[in-house]
Amino acid sequence: MASDGAFAEYHLSAMVADSHGSDIRSATAMANGHIVTGSNDRMVREFAFLEDNSYQLVRTLVDNENAIGAVIELPASEILPNGGIASAGYDNEIRVWAKAEEDRESLGGDEASLFALSGHEKQVCALALQRNGRVISGSWDGTARVWNDVGCEAVLKGHENAVWAVLELPNETIVTASADRTIRIWKDQEEIAKLSRHTDVVRALAEVPGIGFLSASNDTTVNMWSYDGEFIRSFFGHNEYIYCVRMIDSTHFATVSEDATLRIWSISEERPIQTIELPGMQWTVCVLPNGDIATGGGDGILRVWTQHPERFANQDVFEAFSVSLEQAKLGKNSAGGQLDLKNVPDRSALQIPGTTDGENKLVREGEMVRAYKWSQTAQEWDLIGDVVSAKPNMVNGKVYDSVIDVVLEGRTMKLGHNTGDNPYMSAQKFMDDNELEQDHLENIAQFIIRNLEQREAQTLATFDTGPGRNADPFTGSATGPYGGLTPGSAAGAAQQSMGASGVNLDPFTGRGARSASTQAAAPSASSQASSGPFPVKTAVTFKAVKVTTLKEKLFSRPCASALSDAERLEIAKLLTAIGEGKHASHEFNPGQLSICLSMLEWADESLAPVLDLVRCVYLFSSAHSGSFAQESVSSVLVLLNSTSSDVNQMLGLWAISNAYCHEETRAFLKENESLIVDTLELIAPSSSAKQHIGLATVLLNMASSGGSEAKADVVRRSNILLAVLGMTDSDEARFRILCALGTMATPKKVRAIMAAEVGGLKEAVQKAAQDEGVSGKTKNAAKALNLLLN
Repeated sequence: MASDGAFAEYHLSAMVADSHGSDIRSATAMANGHIVTGSNDRMVREFAFLEDNSYQLVRTLVDNENAIGAVIELPASEILPNGGIASAGYDNEIRVWAKAEEDRESLGGDEASLFALSGHEKQVCALALQRNGRVISGSWDGTARVWNDVGCEAVLKGHENAVWAVLELPNETIVTASADRTIRIWKDQEEIAKLSRHTDVVRALAEVPGIGFLSASNDTTVNMWSYDGEFIRSFFGHNEYIYCVRMIDSTHFATVSEDATLRIWSISEERPIQTIELPGMQWTVCVLPNGDIATGGGDGILRVWTQHPERFANQDVFEAFSVSLEQAKLGKNSAGGQLDLKNVPDRSALQIPGTTDGENKLVREGEMVRAYKWSQTAQEWDLIGDVVSAKPNMVNGKVYDSVIDVVLEGRTMKLGHNTGDNPYMSAQKFMDDNELEQDHLENIAQFIIRNLEQREAQTLATFDTGPGRNADPFTGSATGPYGGLTPGSAAGAAQQSMGASGVNLDPFTGRGARSASTQAAAPSASSQASSGPFPVKTAVTFKAVKVTTLKEKLFSRPCASALSDAERLEIAKLLTAIGEGKHASHEFNPGQLSICLSMLEWADESLAPVLDLVRCVYLFSSAHSGSFAQESVSSVLVLLNSTSSDVNQMLGLWAISNAYCHEETRAFLKENESLIVDTLELIAPSSSAKQHIGLATVLLNMASSGGSEAKADVVRRSNILLAVLGMTDSDEARFRILCALGTMATPKKVRAIMAAEVGGLKEAVQKAAQDEGVSGKTKNAAKALNLLLN
């Protein structure tokens, strides 16, 4: 880059349309000039520069289970002879791929990751390299971790909230930046400095060679620090959150922001030396070996910027960018995102000459708005194209049929939804875009449904987490206690496919794909009128599954190499049957079930997809006609007592829940109730959010199938439920706990035991009825249980 006195501005070089189907959250430039991107669409993509000044997609990596928070290039190592690519996922894992084609062929596949690094308890959102080749990661769990080729070798604990950025400095210290508004410096796993100058979340870090490092924050500033953490100066210019900062050379850096700009800075000036407007907010920026800059953001389009005229974009690319930019400006300047054509001048505006070459002007022609560009040479306005028609509601540069303002956690955020789209998918994208916890899924989806039904002209609708406006006074839903629709009906089936209840992240398919449903219709309105949602009389099950993903997971685990070709074929047939979902009529052959039993003996790290497979098999009647269900339930209980994996425990609990759905196995489960409760008592005290819904569902199904009424057994089950109720943040888990307690308390004898022997029961139920943070169905279930106990 030239000195600031002769600074050469950046211009658009290339624009890769349809780079991703959702936000580009991270981008990194590889040594060979390729660009690797990670997106909310769960894909990692690699783009190569072509001689015609464009970029071509050369590879898509699809082995991720959820949105991608960060991507980096890995150096050559013993495991990766020619280097690799790592991605950080919102499935809590870091995945690693080989970079060179010869390595991919020898090590295993082009699209499948070679291995995953597991250890973080929540989403992984940051990656950086140490000079020795090790990887540093940051996570929503508030920790940073250091990884070698085989696993985690250090955990840095101290932050009170998510770690958004990580960086190693030349003095072998590690810097971490957090949502707790602090920056911390670590040496040999010990915190040696805590920097608190920023007034909001600290999002990004970058080293300034020879000086120290930069930090970028939601407070709209960039700060520069020495290597030892001494404050040097601040930089001002953005007016919204800053998401990424990258050094261009030793004296210049680039930032991108929620304010839809790319800004170029000199470390000697507190204001930007160039500002480039973009069509929407930008998440990421990276610097290529040739000095060009790549940006990615909310519209899913990768754009490249250059100082070199030979790489400037051609006319078609520039005009396409101009149209998208003007369209975004219209969306921002229109009230509530709705364009008022009266504010756009008619064609008479074209009679006024432009002032500079390339100047843009918007003109109303009938019901259309068109963009024109001024040609200084021809002294006339040239048509670029149509800018916007009848649907200009926009979020992050994308047009939606409806844009709803959501007020949540003290923030006002835009939610886009198109007519005919699944409200749950819109809610999931909104949560991904705004980095919200997964437990909000059900409430946000229901908010979309209510808002679209009831909104008229309001431009601001406050997110209502209070009682629902629906018919059922106990569940806050139309019928039935689990999702607002009667399971088994067409509408109920549709809602189940949306993931209407059971909002835990699916560890294999991601995006809250699992849903819970009942095996038969919910109690009638008349029976609920007297007893609320209690008693629940049918098993609650976890049904949804993405068979192709489950198959990939099963056959990619190390233990799968022990399967013969014939066994693989039988498991493939079994998975096909699961996909068809003919639970009542399909007959498994004994050989398939025998293979499943043997797979339950796999090593702990390979068990998750096996437990998920067994969970699905339990939904079939034929799985309960022989000894398979009893033998496999016994094996699952042993595994639940021995596994150290949260995911394995969660899937094991889901499997036990599903085992209750058939009468043949319910009798066996009832005989072994004490053993099951022993297992739940072992898991519950140290359980995390992953296990809470499973714990609640096992005990709910135990109650609905006629659990023991002996005093000691009633007290044990009640105490487990109250313990989980006191620790869980999941509204769905709370609701199922209350339903389990209510179902247990339906017989007068048991109700008397619970009232007299279970300490703190009434107080916990009253608290659940009064809490403002729970949904309407949960609050009403608590009120019904309170009436029942009194």
